[in-house]
Amino acid sequence: PPVSDDKAFVSSVLRLCIDEEIRCVLPQNDRELVTLAGARARFEKEGILIAGVDETHAKIARDKVALSTWLAEKGYTRAETRTPIPKDGTFGPSDAFVEKSRCGQGSEGLLFHDAIPRELSSPESILQQRLEGEEYNLDILRDYCGEVVCVSVKKKLAMENGSTAKAVSVRSAALEEFGGQLAHDLGVFGSIDVDLILTSQGPVVIDINPRIGGGFPFTATYYPAYVDHLLAVCTGESVGPRPSSYREDIVVAREFSFSHLKGAADELDSASHQGDPSWTN
Repeated sequence: PPVSDDKAFVSSVLRLCIDEEIRCVLPQNDRELVTLAGARARFEKEGILIAGVDETHAKIARDKVALSTWLAEKGYTRAETRTPIPKDGTFGPSDAFVEKSRCGQGSEGLLFHDAIPRELSSPESILQQRLEGEEYNLDILRDYCGEVVCVSVKKKLAMENGSTAKAVSVRSAALEEFGGQLAHDLGVFGSIDVDLILTSQGPVVIDINPRIGGGFPFTATYYPAYVDHLLAVCTGESVGPRPSSYREDIVVAREFSFSHLKGAADELDSASHQGDPSWTN
């Protein structure tokens, strides 16, 4: 059944888990996070775990206004978030803004503004300060007992339709510690996905997905031990010693395209291009 039919959806998933002896459920999209988080107790009675966060924190992560408030209460730097648009025309120090769907995922409702717009494109939209800095993604794995097992850090190099298209692995003790503290504050069990921008004032969280995120295939590629430990954590097995690390500067892309230019070598040697500043190798 569709997740919009929450009672039938939960009953169907629970029955499937019992019949197939599934021990843990990993929510895969924002629309099922709150529903499954609210059914945690029902699943645990059958010995089945629901990865992610509790219902309260799932609702906070889903709502960008609630998330902004929660981050401020916990002492994190956050992007100023408003809905509706302030009548006095003041909105922090930024002159550039981002419009997003308040409870959307991916690039849903994404628009960029060079000034405060007269109105938002939808009643379901919010307006945020546009931050200057490099964008990073964290995958954070925390076990049932509250131990942070792994933190994977990647810098985004290209985006496509709201998802990471190309990224490079990064080793950063500061961001790993930051991700671990965030997971503790959220009470995470399993793997979560966090997007942040590293500004001159430090990391600023722009999105939290308490589930497997779109950047997970990148982590799985350059840090395969993360996948092994995720499976161990979710099935209640012992993780064992601290997992091995990963190498930095590994570039991963969803798709690479190459073109073979016939006779390109001859062209590069051609005297007709010598001294031509527009010719690039």
